[in-house]
Amino acid sequence: MKGGHDMRQLGSILRALRVSKDLTQDELAKKLKIGRSIIGMYENNERIPPLENLEKYADFFNVDMNYITGRTEEEYYYDLQTKQIAQEIFENEN
Repeated sequence: MKGGHDMRQLGSILRALRVSKDLTQDELAKKLKIGRSIIGMYENNERIPPLENLEKYADFFNVDMNYITGRTEEEYYYDLQTKQIAQEIFENEN
């Protein structure tokens, strides 16, 4: 994906983000206020999300838009403390 303007990777990235939080498509759809079938179409590359929905993903998963669109392979957190908190939450669901 490096330099990646390959939007075919987008569905895989969106799916990986969802799975990383152990969410079903239905659960994520409710949290993002997007239809479940839309989430499925995004993940299967049947539909490209509009900017507004990409921003919802970025905000919800706390990643940079460049990560979501495959322009960088690194997940980007806005600061180190946020990254550490996110990792702790991921590792300890309590």
